Amino acid sequence: MSIYQELQHRAGQIVMPVLCTCVIAYFAYHTIQGDRGLFAYFALSQEVAEADASLAMYRERRKRIEHRVALLDGDNLDLDLLEERARDLFNVLHENDVLILNQ
Repeated sequence: MSIYQELQHRAGQIVMPVLCTCVIAYFAYHTIQGDRGLFAYFALSQEVAEADASLAMYRERRKRIEHRVALLDGDNLDLDLLEERARDLFNVLHENDVLILNQ
């Protein structure tokens, strides 16, 4: 066998494993680092957890506001709450009230 044929034979044996290794490395890299890889998945999971926490906070806030609105409903009006809101809005005090200022 000539040297050229020997090199061609050995190159044929090496090219396919090297090519397959490169393809596997390419897909492995993009599985971890790509736009839809593991790191992107973990970042998105973190964002979802933060959004869920924010949603729970806003749901609780909405629940409290709906409760206060229900107290101001005409059918079952809470007079103490109405008086408190009127004093806050109009900045007035009853003549028997004591005002304490924090400085």
